[in-house]
Amino acid sequence: MDFFYTAIRKIALITGIVIANITLASELEEVTVIANQVFKDTNLVSPTSTISAEQLEVINITTVEDALAQEPSLIVRKRFIGDANGVIGIRGSNMFQTTRSMVFVDGMPLHYHLQTRFRGAPRWSLVSTGEIDNVEVIYGAFSAEYSGNAMGGVVNVNTRKPSEGRIALESGYFSQQYKTLNSDDTFNGYRTFASYENKIGDLGLFVSYTQMDNEGQPQTQLFTKAGSGTATGTVDSGSVQGVNEFADAGIYFGDSGPENSKTDLFKAKLFYDLERVQLRGSVAFEERSRSEDQQNNLLRDSDSNAIFERRVDIDGEVFDTYQYGSSRFQQRSQERNSLLLGLGASIDLESGWVSDAFYSYFNILDDVEVRSGNHPDSPYFVSDNERYKARITEYDNTGWQIFDLKFATDSWLGDEQQRLSVGLHYDDYELNYIVDDYNSITAVRDTDETDGDLATGRSDSGGKASTVALFAQYGYALSDAWDLALGLRYEEWEATEGFIGATQTPERSETGLSPKLSVAWTPNDSQQLRYSAAKALRFPVIEELYVNDTQGAGAAAISDPTL
Repeated sequence: MDFFYTAIRKIALITGIVIANITLASELEEVTVIANQVFKDTNLVSPTSTISAEQLEVINITTVEDALAQEPSLIVRKRFIGDANGVIGIRGSNMFQTTRSMVFVDGMPLHYHLQTRFRGAPRWSLVSTGEIDNVEVIYGAFSAEYSGNAMGGVVNVNTRKPSEGRIALESGYFSQQYKTLNSDDTFNGYRTFASYENKIGDLGLFVSYTQMDNEGQPQTQLFTKAGSGTATGTVDSGSVQGVNEFADAGIYFGDSGPENSKTDLFKAKLFYDLERVQLRGSVAFEERSRSEDQQNNLLRDSDSNAIFERRVDIDGEVFDTYQYGSSRFQQRSQERNSLLLGLGASIDLESGWVSDAFYSYFNILDDVEVRSGNHPDSPYFVSDNERYKARITEYDNTGWQIFDLKFATDSWLGDEQQRLSVGLHYDDYELNYIVDDYNSITAVRDTDETDGDLATGRSDSGGKASTVALFAQYGYALSDAWDLALGLRYEEWEATEGFIGATQTPERSETGLSPKLSVAWTPNDSQQLRYSAAKALRFPVIEELYVNDTQGAGAAAISDPTL
């Protein structure tokens, strides 16, 4: 059977139930957000698509990615509900070019510009679906407001500002039938959300709790190419003949089993409105776990027992044996705790100027993944672990802090034909990636710097990177029909304290200018023709500079400190 060209029969059932949505106050207060008046040119010079609160009400949203999944020139790699590797591709940037897109929630970055590929997926689960007000997609880095990381585009998730007293309780249930490769299973999950919000005088409050627990279908089908010798018929019983993605003939002998993902998100936001000043703050704490410990081995002997080795027979005698899958039957589990903080202040200044300042801080409090040396049912399980064929991966002192300060006016120098936005940006990233060989049977995790019984460790790696940027966006109404916009972004980038194993890398610094140009012709109120051109300058992230990693199956990521 040709597996890759045989349709997977799959039935998915998603049911959502709103248990309660109680309004505690009858009068709605209109909220004017000063920060929205800063850098309005970004939406003028860039193609933009907005999903309103009304549109979100008719979308079946299980996680925040669903809110933007149908937008044009955009794709999110959401393999199953609760997928931690939901990378995003926008415009001409593919899903694994994660450093070419940016994702924000209320100005705080969800994009993960410490790593690339699937590990660089935005931290979508730090946002609850029940708090989203609207979503904005900005295509390309045509505004000086954003760095070259926006060359694909920018996603702004805006959450609801409290304007009345409200209690919300929601629950959702998911069920998926999966049938392929001699497997026939049903995977289930659920999501619960509870929130309280209120506006008490000038103080707005929002607190919420979200829990999601789901089992996703197997993500990997295990395949081996036809090799030398002939396997006995009893050993190959249960396998499925086919070809892989490289058109190599062979057999499928199992799959990675369901991936279980569980998330607990605790969130609180405060808003305080004065006459000309708006203050805001938020904190999000996430506990997340995932595991793959139910691998499917299709191979059976004559007694229907699972087989983990293949016998090569020549002239009726056993010539050799080797493991099926070996490390590919490894079981894995991960525990990750993250903290995201944000503080902001918006001021309506005199003389037509408005200002916005924002600081965000993200820290991985704990992130440990353990892979066993083999499957517990394999006869090689104990020996592979004793030979430290298991792996433990940890992140230490990993995260970022970002500061933005912006000023804007619609009537620069008292001239309503001129508009100007200027700003200052600073970011500071740090990554420390620790990978060690491991005995997953005897190791006991402790609270010091080493986790369990470590042996011949693989090379640790990491470092720091920071950027300082000055940017300006100028607009001039040439006439009632013609408009000109010019932008310029200057950046100073620095990489320090880099290391690959015992090798310390030299410090580096780079500078660059990114000019922007946009011209628009608006013949009437319903039509506009705009041409925008921009240079987008992207600096390497820490993983690209320092982290070497083998992914198995011939795949590897090789860092380059000179990028």
